[in-house]
Amino acid sequence: SVGHPLTAFFFILKFFEFFLLFFLVANSISREAQVRRIMIIFFLTALSVSAWAIWTTIVTSQHGRATTPFETAEEPGTLGGYLLFTFALAVGLLNYAKGMFSRAVYVSILSFILPPFLYTLSRGSYMAFFPMFLSVLFLSKKKAVPIILLIALAAASPWLPGVTIERVEYTFQNRIENIWSPDPNAQVELDPSSAARLERYEGVISQWMYHPLIGQGWTGVGFVDSQIVRTLGEMGLLGIFSLLWLFRNIFKTALDLYRKLPDGFAKGLTLGL
Repeated sequence: SVGHPLTAFFFILKFFEFFLLFFLVANSISREAQVRRIMIIFFLTALSVSAWAIWTTIVTSQHGRATTPFETAEEPGTLGGYLLFTFALAVGLLNYAKGMFSRAVYVSILSFILPPFLYTLSRGSYMAFFPMFLSVLFLSKKKAVPIILLIALAAASPWLPGVTIERVEYTFQNRIENIWSPDPNAQVELDPSSAARLERYEGVISQWMYHPLIGQGWTGVGFVDSQIVRTLGEMGLLGIFSLLWLFRNIFKTALDLYRKLPDGFAKGLTLGL
């Protein structure tokens, strides 16, 4: 069902580029000092992106939602996910940081990336924040840092941006009222964005049923705003099982490494991962 084989070819080629970049970096690292330099550049980049998002969204109101730079259209969901991963790595490193200076640096990073994260208005990123934070809390052998951060975030909740509160209420308030409504004929109302996603998922499932094992081919079901649903439609059950196997191996390897490493930079980085 691939309508444009050349498009599919370059789509796959893009994924190969990611794998090549991974192997290039992994095979060039032999010392922890190299990892530290890479992470310094990583955080400097994240701070630069955050500064751009703060300037264009909060200071100048150039964009309605915090988004990534160098895009022809706003991509707030991409920025939300990027900042969420950055937040996780910074929390993990903060948890095992040694010395007041290192802790102050990671706290500053967390404080700086939080405002643009809130202004992305990305509901998926908001929802993903909680399992991310609970994972750090559950896995960490040192509970003080995540607990203190949790208390600080809870204490700051009354000062959340108004647009963030409106976004959350807009998404959930009507649905909760309808679900618990005494009227048996009341129906759950979905916002246009969620309704469009569910309709798209239903269409992909219908296409997948024609080739349940191997799917419709890469790009064979068009654009789908869900990695799981897209993989099912494009690569079938074999693709889903491969994806789950990949995630399982990554998590198992990281968890084994985390348990064996001594307290310090590498352990904190692995916890963030």
